Amino acid sequence: MSGCESSRPCRRRASYRISVKHSAGDRVVYWHYCTQHFRSETQRLGANEYFRVVDVTALS
Repeated sequence: MSGCESSRPCRRRASYRISVKHSAGDRVVYWHYCTQHFRSETQRLGANEYFRVVDVTALS
């Protein structure tokens, strides 16, 4: 399991995986976030015109 990939420094274990597709292609990229950063990062990605969130998965 990977650690949190938040834009802010974080050493927590990832609790969620967000699947994101860039508007310029079909490639899906996965980012992992802890519970603390999940909501703010999801909102940030959702507001970005270049990315589209295609799936959110809770990790066990």
